[in-house]
Amino acid sequence: MTYNEKVKTLTEKYEPRIRALLARYGEAFRAAGYGWDGEIWAEADEEYRWQVTLLRPGTEQDEESGRPPDDAVDVTFIVCEEKEYDDADGEGVTFRLDLTEVGGRILGGQAPYNYTPKCWLPLDDEDEIEARFRLFEAADFASAVKVAEEAV
Repeated sequence: MTYNEKVKTLTEKYEPRIRALLARYGEAFRAAGYGWDGEIWAEADEEYRWQVTLLRPGTEQDEESGRPPDDAVDVTFIVCEEKEYDDADGEGVTFRLDLTEVGGRILGGQAPYNYTPKCWLPLDDEDEIEARFRLFEAADFASAVKVAEEAV
């Protein structure tokens, strides 16, 4: 199996859990008064990423463009490829979660072992990949709401 096929197989295996993870963030934000229509966006053009957009209380999308306000919160889960992110020849992967405003301001995130030798996981190490993913599932989803609220 080629590198690209391995990455695609990995993302297909984890996609249902990634969607469930993002739905948990969406529900945590909704419980705090944020607007969320239940939609999870997926992209797989240059990288594999899934995202939810959450409207701050009292705000709404622009009716004409359908665009959310710049202070809406995006929670994005990314399968990062070593070749793309580390500009290296390695064939490892890792996961990252970004918490940003639509306008681009970074609020927070989760990137276990970033900038360390433990960052990149070999695609054939299913146990390590599973353990890494479980770190995201064990997160305190309500703490992301607190981070977003403190950024106002």
